Amino acid sequence: MNKDVPRVQNAGTKVGLYIEIKQYAYYQKEMGVDMAEKLFEVLDQNKLAQVTDCESTIPIIIQSFEEDALAKFATLSDLPLI
Repeated sequence: MNKDVPRVQNAGTKVGLYIEIKQYAYYQKEMGVDMAEKLFEVLDQNKLAQVTDCESTIPIIIQSFEEDALAKFATLSDLPLI
């Protein structure tokens, strides 16, 4: 790290996660894996699966361009969907 470059100690901005579920139908059809369920499992294991779990620590938004992925994830979690 260059010591001559000032670092921002606290910009007052909360950093979060913007997670995209990609190729949902492909993984489901070709590999028999439901990526929405897998993502939920990982978030749940880390106590980040619901808004109340993570609202004070890290905001999380779930995105997918496949409506089925969002519909499935919505049955598992109340995290915001895009």
